[in-house]
Amino acid sequence: MRAARNGGPRGRFPADRTGPEARCRVPDGFDIAVRWAAGLTEPLLSTAARVAADEAMRGRAREDPGWAVLLFGGALADVLTTLPPEDPWRHLSARIGDLSIGTPPRTDPGTGAWRRGSAGGWHRFGNWRDAVDLTGPVLETREVQGDPGLAALADPLRPVAAAVLAFAARGRGEARAAVAALGGDGAAVFEAGAEALRWAVHRRRAYRGPGDLWPLEALTEWAAAAEQPGRVVRPVPGRELIAAGSYRDLAGD
Repeated sequence: MRAARNGGPRGRFPADRTGPEARCRVPDGFDIAVRWAAGLTEPLLSTAARVAADEAMRGRAREDPGWAVLLFGGALADVLTTLPPEDPWRHLSARIGDLSIGTPPRTDPGTGAWRRGSAGGWHRFGNWRDAVDLTGPVLETREVQGDPGLAALADPLRPVAAAVLAFAARGRGEARAAVAALGGDGAAVFEAGAEALRWAVHRRRAYRGPGDLWPLEALTEWAAAAEQPGRVVRPVPGRELIAAGSYRDLAGD
C-alpha cells in the first residue's frame, strides 16, 4: 500500500479518495454508518463504543427509513454474493411479506428462511448449527456462548432477519426488495439488517479469516451512496469473490 502525500497510508474506501477537505463535507449519516461498521471487524471496541454506535445507527434509520433500506440492502448483498456459488447459504428458500424465493414449505407459513437437510426435509434457517459445516466448535464446552468459533451466532436469527439474509444472498435487487418489505419502520430495518449482516460477516470469515475488511469496505461504499441519491456503486471487485469450489474444499463435500 503506497503512502499518501501527507505521509499516511491511503485506504481503499470512498472517504479517502477525495482528500481531507472534501471528506469534511460528507453528511453525518456517513460517519454514523462507518463508525458502526467498525464493530463488524474490530472485536476490541469497548462496550460503550458499540452501544453508542448502535444507538446512533438506530436513530438515523428511524429518521430516514429509505436511507437504511439502501444501506443494508446494498451491503448485505455485496457481502453475501461473495460467498462461493455452491455455499448452501446462497440457496436458501425464504418468505417475507408477499415476497418469496426458492420453494418455502407450505406447511410452515409466515416469514422466515428454510434450508433442506441431507435427507431432503426442511428446517428453519437461523440457528448456530447452520454454520458448523464450515465453523465447528473450537472448545469442548456445553455452551455455544462460550465458544470463540460460534459465540457470535449463539442467539438465533429472528425469522425476519433470516429472510432478509436469504434474499440478499441472491443479489442487490432481491436484498433491497426484502429490506423494503419491512415497511416504513426504520428501526425495524436496522434491527433486521444488523442481525443479518453479522451472520453474513461470520460466514465470510470462515473463508477469509478474521482480518477480512471487505464487509467494512462494502458498507462504507453503500453509506456514501445512501447520502448521495443517484450515486452508482461499483460491482463487487473480483478480488473479493471467493472462488467456486471453496465450500467443498472446506466442508469436505
